[in-house]
Amino acid sequence: MRLSVALWAVFLALVVITGIVLLRACALVMPVAGWNFCPGVPAALADDRKHGDDLIRQLTRLEGELAKQRLACAAIPPPAPPPLDLPKEAGPPRPQQTAELKPPPPPPAPPAPLPADRWAKKDLSLLEGCWTLGHETQSLMGGAGRSETCTVKAGRICFDKNGQGQREMDEICPTYGNIQCRAQITASFGGEGSLHTTQPATPCRPTSTWLAEPNFLTCRRQSDTLAVCKDGKGFDYEFRR
Repeated sequence: MRLSVALWAVFLALVVITGIVLLRACALVMPVAGWNFCPGVPAALADDRKHGDDLIRQLTRLEGELAKQRLACAAIPPPAPPPLDLPKEAGPPRPQQTAELKPPPPPPAPPAPLPADRWAKKDLSLLEGCWTLGHETQSLMGGAGRSETCTVKAGRICFDKNGQGQREMDEICPTYGNIQCRAQITASFGGEGSLHTTQPATPCRPTSTWLAEPNFLTCRRQSDTLAVCKDGKGFDYEFRR
């Protein structure tokens, strides 16, 4: 019996000692018993903590003032630009540097198609290329007891540099249709300074309507751009580019 009491007493003592240790770890104070389990804070550490709190309060106050100043600056309009300082006394006029505008030069004139010197030299190469012969006219086409008015297009003659080429003649009729004639042509200069062309008899298309008879032209130069040609029937044609 005494042994059990002693054991319980030891157990209770251990419980009390453990509680005291735990109370000190939890920083508790028991004023009734006069026990203070929180160690005292050193004076230097307390001063530093107070100084730090003061700095935090000061920083908060300064940040608030800075925010108010930014809002005030944003509301202030920007200053007006300074007035333009115009000269009070007129000085001598300054020379104006303006670009000298000139119209573009005119394009070079095309070479004359019928120069007098080459015509006088009987230079057949001046004929090289294509020429227009006459103007568009009207003609009367008849046959098989009927006749109709047809349109004769302006003729066309094309030469090589040796005076050899082709003459083209087209006629458009309401009933007969389109009549196309193509004949080989040869040019040469005569002793009197005129240009002569000859062409053989050549069938046209369609051949049942018209047959080109042998023909010739005698052309005399009028200017650098024009000659006048006469055919075997006495008709005149302008010969030009």
